[in-house]
Amino acid sequence: PAKARAIKDRLPSLYDKRSLRLQVGDLLLVQRADTNGQCEGILLKTNRQGTFPFTYVEFLDHDDI
Repeated sequence: PAKARAIKDRLPSLYDKRSLRLQVGDLLLVQRADTNGQCEGILLKTNRQGTFPFTYVEFLDHDDI
């Protein structure tokens, strides 16, 4: 798993129950990244698991944690 930080806000469709709502600065534990650009992970502040596009996050080095 890798850690990532949201770099922009994301408000997914109300009909998409798997997508995560992100706010700038949110920390995520990324569990999987697909070649189509979708990631799956856990939003650490709510402990909710879901999906999000990789373009909304920056991946962190261990020093940034």
